[in-house]
Amino acid sequence: MKKWMAIVAAAVLVFGCAGFAACAPRQTGERIGVQSVTLSQTQLSLAPGESETLTATALPKDAADRTVTWSSSDEDVVTVSGGTVTALAEGNATVRAACGSVFAECAVTVTPAYGPVTAQEWTAAFDFAAIENFSLTAHMVSEADGLDLDLVEYTAADGRERLALRTSGEMFAYTEKAEEPSDRAYVTYLQDGGPWIVGSADTSAYEEYVSGVVSVVLAPVVTGYELFAESYDEAQGCYTGSIVMDGQAVDVVLRFAQGRLRSVGLYAEREGHDMSYEFTFVYGGQSVELPDERVTQQAWTEAFDFDACDNFQLTLIRGATQEGAGDTQMFVCIAADGRAYLNGNPKGTFVNAYAQKTAEGAWQVYETDASGTWGLTRTQAQSLYASDSGVKPLADGLAAAFADFTYDEEDLSYRGEVTLGGTALSFVVSIVGGRIVQVDWTQEGAPYSLRLDYGGQKIQFPFATE
Repeated sequence: MKKWMAIVAAAVLVFGCAGFAACAPRQTGERIGVQSVTLSQTQLSLAPGESETLTATALPKDAADRTVTWSSSDEDVVTVSGGTVTALAEGNATVRAACGSVFAECAVTVTPAYGPVTAQEWTAAFDFAAIENFSLTAHMVSEADGLDLDLVEYTAADGRERLALRTSGEMFAYTEKAEEPSDRAYVTYLQDGGPWIVGSADTSAYEEYVSGVVSVVLAPVVTGYELFAESYDEAQGCYTGSIVMDGQAVDVVLRFAQGRLRSVGLYAEREGHDMSYEFTFVYGGQSVELPDERVTQQAWTEAFDFDACDNFQLTLIRGATQEGAGDTQMFVCIAADGRAYLNGNPKGTFVNAYAQKTAEGAWQVYETDASGTWGLTRTQAQSLYASDSGVKPLADGLAAAFADFTYDEEDLSYRGEVTLGGTALSFVVSIVGGRIVQVDWTQEGAPYSLRLDYGGQKIQFPFATE
């Protein structure tokens, strides 16, 4: 019993001293720094001209210097002084309250004050071709089709345009006003799954791709001021009404601010499912940077590691010769979800094989015999691409030759000469978003093209593997 009492007493003594030490006053002259900063609000939504005051709390209270420094990430949108946030223009900004290296932030969204418009303002608001700096987003939701995405994203600023279209796949387009408009008005950049196509045009991206969509979808609304004029809802800040499109009733909600169109919502029901188009407009504060596909040496090397891709298709094309023969698909390799398929003549011997990755990380390869019957022929550590693809030596050689390539700013591609198998070959490498999308070269008088697609692949075995 005495032994246990001694242990308890010792524990009390130890922890008691520790507690005393923790609660002991700081030594005289010790400088205490701010440990945390909090704000009374972390999100604000204001209209231009409105103000809101934030309160910053710096702890601990006995810190030597609790002076708060205020700043705004975009003073064209929001200013801040002594915690008072003032909205100047539509957009987004972050207000920061800092004490030394410790800070807290508040996200500020400046949205316009909605209001009614005159008939003249209504018509002018839909003349987007006359607006120099704005963005348009068309969002579609269709329960029946399983769609919920931005179909169109368009931005125009300082003589440049950027457009993303997702009506079929994903296409990007940029335009820039030509320095000598007497030739053709715009320099164009188009990317639709492959390399960038650089050219020129007489029409802008808006005129070529957007105006038709807007005019078709919004035509009944553009000319419908008289229909909507008496339906303005002051409480909701919007016009409401119904129109008929393709024989179907469509509910419409429109919002204007400062005489400009801010949003249009079209809502309908098709085959028992809801569907909607929502157009959103933002004016001012936009910028467009032309595409630049330059990469680092590390990114270049990783981009050629096709075997590391989880879902891709690689196709080797032999182009038309001088004798006039058409393009020939030499082979195709597809990898998706732990399966792979290879078909063609990559190394001079026809291959038609499937592979499936095991739980242990090995690959089981299936091939056909003389009778056309599929069977498991081998299990290997390498993937089907790495072991049977004749493209791998080419890809490995290019991966190691980054220093031999220079970036072509006009074609948005890399060009260089590499010696492979004792032969010097000139290559054009197209990169989009850090990924190789196409490699072109000429060999033995024939043009070759290696093309890659990422995502959306699927492999079905022509046999049961269980």
